[in-house]
Amino acid sequence: MKNKSLYIAICLIFALTMTTAVSAQDESNVLGDWYGKLTAGGNSLAIVFHINKDKEGNLKAKMDSPDQGSFGIGVNKVTFKDSKLVLEVSIVNGKYVGRLGENEIKGTWHQGGRKIPLNMSRKAPPGPKRPQN
Repeated sequence: MKNKSLYIAICLIFALTMTTAVSAQDESNVLGDWYGKLTAGGNSLAIVFHINKDKEGNLKAKMDSPDQGSFGIGVNKVTFKDSKLVLEVSIVNGKYVGRLGENEIKGTWHQGGRKIPLNMSRKAPPGPKRPQN
């Protein structure tokens, strides 16, 4: 009986360790800079999310809207679980919900009762074309 209890305890510890390792690995996959274009009504806006961790290891993020000259917009809440990313940006009453794939996040921007597709990539878009001298 004692051996069976020890075996069960070891299995539980192993399972918890593996769950924590997978969770941490998943979080590391979402860290970094993500670029996308928000298109609505014939207009498009570049959107950038910068996702990292604070000193305690919690996810945090900032948002840029370079076409509007807005940088470092605070993301109030960041959640990432089972490949689903949620970024809440209360200052603009917006929220991004997406699913992490391989090198992309396919998702939707929610704001003012509207839902607009917004897919994010790690690849920065090319900068503006400048005339050659």
